Amino acid sequence: MKNYTAHVMHAIVAELKELHDVGFYVEMNGKKQHCILTQVHGDNLGLQSVLGFVENFSRATFPCDIYMATQEDVQTVFSDSATLARTPQLYTMHVKQLEQGLITVNDCGIKRSSALVSLPYYHPVSNDSTDVMHDQFEGVLPLEIKMLLCHLLYEVKCLTVT
Repeated sequence: MKNYTAHVMHAIVAELKELHDVGFYVEMNGKKQHCILTQVHGDNLGLQSVLGFVENFSRATFPCDIYMATQEDVQTVFSDSATLARTPQLYTMHVKQLEQGLITVNDCGIKRSSALVSLPYYHPVSNDSTDVMHDQFEGVLPLEIKMLLCHLLYEVKCLTVT
């Protein structure tokens, strides 16, 4: 993390801690609810950076921030039960091993600890938001639409050629 980025992140974390400790409440359905950070949203590159994960999706051994999935797994495994989910404990262990020089970024997909780890109620691996533009609109949806159209045209035969 570049020095200026570290300063900005630490300032944001300080504000979030104060929001948690002093905070403010909103009333929903007659109950007071305490406001805290629950998710960080952004594009893939920004999220990976803020959460401490690698930012090179095409060359990283473990490019996913949700699972310990390799490049090959991302292309061939379609069940979340077939891959190891990242946990706070695993994240912390990998960060400690990185700091001690026992493993490298290639062994875990983490570049550094996120400043957000110091929040008492939040952890980067619990952040399960995805980048709608890149993951859905440029990734999954065009393929799904193509598969649907092929199914309709060639299997259901909803159009007839005369």
